[in-house]
Amino acid sequence: MQEQLMTVSQFMTLIETLPNVYENPQDVEIDGIDDICCRISVWAEGPTKFTLWVEMEPAKFIAELNIRSLADLEAITQADLWAQYLKGNGTVWADLDYLGGKSLRFNVIGGRTAISGDQMDYNDEQNGVWDNAVQFKAYVREHIQKIYVVVEEEVD
Repeated sequence: MQEQLMTVSQFMTLIETLPNVYENPQDVEIDGIDDICCRISVWAEGPTKFTLWVEMEPAKFIAELNIRSLADLEAITQADLWAQYLKGNGTVWADLDYLGGKSLRFNVIGGRTAISGDQMDYNDEQNGVWDNAVQFKAYVREHIQKIYVVVEEEVD
């Protein structure tokens, strides 16, 4: 017989026993401040850093990631987070520190990749769905001048 999924209250009780930001053995950081948030760095060597974030309300998180016990939290991998991202439940953050702490957000919407600025008025959309850091790095490299112009215009 397969063990049942945790209830939200069981899950929240478990989360409270862990550090505020719990890093599982797969290097996935998990916290439950408001919603449940998991994140993993997918490219940290700069100049742009990319982090894959998955954030959901607890009941959806438990169901989507089949959480039955602490072992299931410990088993969440980068591949699990990519799968959630591809379903539209995640964001890839591009940290543009060299542009004054600005960021780009990449989200999957209807089989397309939507790109929006965080702390800047930047919006774009690309055909297809990306699932590795190389594709996000290529986008930033190809569009850096356009991104820079947006940042520069907001400073003026």
